[in-house]
Amino acid sequence: MFRKRHKWVPVYSRHIFHADMTKVHRMESISSFFDGFLNDSLPLSEFLKLSEKALAYRREQEINEDFQSHQTRPILKLNIPMEDQAANIYTGAAFKEFHKELCESLNYIVEETARAGTNWEYAVSRWGQNRSFLVNFSSCDNDIHVICNCQNFKFAGFLCRHIFKVFIVRNIMLIPHKYFKKRWTKRAKSGVASSDSSSETGSQTSLSLCYNDLCQLSLNFCAKAAVSIDAFRTAKHDIEIIIRELEKVAEEDMCVTQPDIEQIRSLHLPVEVVNNIGSSNHILTEENQTLSSANQMTLPNPTRLGDKRTGFWLRL
Repeated sequence: MFRKRHKWVPVYSRHIFHADMTKVHRMESISSFFDGFLNDSLPLSEFLKLSEKALAYRREQEINEDFQSHQTRPILKLNIPMEDQAANIYTGAAFKEFHKELCESLNYIVEETARAGTNWEYAVSRWGQNRSFLVNFSSCDNDIHVICNCQNFKFAGFLCRHIFKVFIVRNIMLIPHKYFKKRWTKRAKSGVASSDSSSETGSQTSLSLCYNDLCQLSLNFCAKAAVSIDAFRTAKHDIEIIIRELEKVAEEDMCVTQPDIEQIRSLHLPVEVVNNIGSSNHILTEENQTLSSANQMTLPNPTRLGDKRTGFWLRL
């Protein structure tokens, strides 16, 4: 029984979304992802290089498919409003899955088995077969709620053929929008996935987290900019402006900075120390860790106080 678990376990997990992928499908998908790039005899260094090439190739494929989904339209066979609606919302690959279920619904028959107020129960079975699936349908104030015990919508994210058959019998011509899972639609990448991980903590910011956030935003930016020529031109124009602004910021960061005398005075240091600091030449390195030059400040009763981090020493 344990060896055959791949056959019976899915029955108990149909209520969990798996994007219509079993463990076997996932393994096959991972293997096919690197087809033509990797093999068992590759050394680690070559493996890493070719993995990057495989990822770049898949990203390019995804961008091309997104472009095709936005610029082309699938051929409609049934010419019904529900089909036209799905063609405008789903991506090309998702529409094929939807269309398969919709066409299969024509081979099924429906029998009403129960009714209570605005709730109906239907038994849907394939023509010539005894096995039936139960579809619970409710409609109140134009709010439609439908569930099938095959649980295809929960498992795969697509309405099943049994529900489509009930829609046809109930003269429902359009699919309620809540039954379009965003994952399968053309607007799946709409919105910006962002986090506050790069927010400042005190006066310091993690540059690595900033870099990761910018990479995530740039991927989202490129995906949206590649859907049409107009979007590409707009994105290119805007990003050129942003690059020029960033170059100005970089130049300003490289400039020599002088200490704020008023801020230093507020520390209530002796006048000699303040004057010496005001006339010293402080040049910050890129790591903002060392001072390349500074005037040595001397006061009576010298006692050395040093900062090992900056290498800056005072005689007090």
